Amino acid sequence: MLSNQVYDVLIVGAGPVGLATAIALRQRGINNILVIDRARSFRQVGQGIDILPNGLKALKYIDIQAMDI
Repeated sequence: MLSNQVYDVLIVGAGPVGLATAIALRQRGINNILVIDRARSFRQVGQGIDILPNGLKALKYIDIQAMDI
């Protein structure tokens, strides 16, 4: 259950895009963020993520080391 706290940004969806958005906002000094998702907890799902060239460009824009393994 959510509290009555006020947030600067609400991100709906904790998938790759939602989490990348939260990371990018924090790197730009916005720390009062809430990410919500319909899943009750994070768990392994046995799926891979395919990131197309524009997705890779976006990740590198957020953090040049995002693709380092």
